[in-house]
Amino acid sequence: MALKCYPLQPGGLIAIQAILLGMASPESVYHEAESNFQVILLLMFMVAGIYFMRELLLFTLSRILLGIKAKALLFLVFSRAQYYPPSLTPLPSPLH
Repeated sequence: MALKCYPLQPGGLIAIQAILLGMASPESVYHEAESNFQVILLLMFMVAGIYFMRELLLFTLSRILLGIKAKALLFLVFSRAQYYPPSLTPLPSPLH
């Protein structure tokens, strides 16, 4: 399902073009793809997760945007939501 959401074909076409134009050897392209495979998987599943949760994200963000009228309070709500996931307790400061 993640492959339906993340366009792997353009990345593959760029790699093929780089080989055909002589900008890279097949071995170097293979080595780079192999060494960055974890990052590719991370991006694929992050995009898939956002894709499948888009209705929930749209509902939540629109409720926050339409429910708060003050710009300063809206800033604080988004800053807090970004810094602390709601299910986790705040982490201690690394300075202490």
